[in-house]
Amino acid sequence: MARIRHVAVFCKDPNASAEFYAKLFDLKEVARSQVGTIYLSDGEMNLAFIQHHPDMGEPVGINHIGFQVESMEAFRERMKAEGLDRPLEKPNIPGSYFEFKMKDPENITVDVSDEGWAH
Repeated sequence: MARIRHVAVFCKDPNASAEFYAKLFDLKEVARSQVGTIYLSDGEMNLAFIQHHPDMGEPVGINHIGFQVESMEAFRERMKAEGLDRPLEKPNIPGSYFEFKMKDPENITVDVSDEGWAH
């Protein structure tokens, strides 16, 4: 069974956002990426606060949802069986986790990983 494991948010000030959520909900910082993304966790699910760059064309706010699956191979087979022919792309971003990205019917990015993320 797939589990929601992270929600990524584009922020004008990732530090302020992370501090707000950490204090208010008692979340723990579990990682920082080379580009300054801050990961908070409740032990099960992560919030990733990513620096927003206006030239990226993406709005401030929720950017993508991450699901952890037991096996990428089994996930691909399930996609085929369900007739969901969507490309799974592996990003080439320095310092990123090894995950696959796809788009949902509303063009929202969905990360899929069998390795998970920092928590």
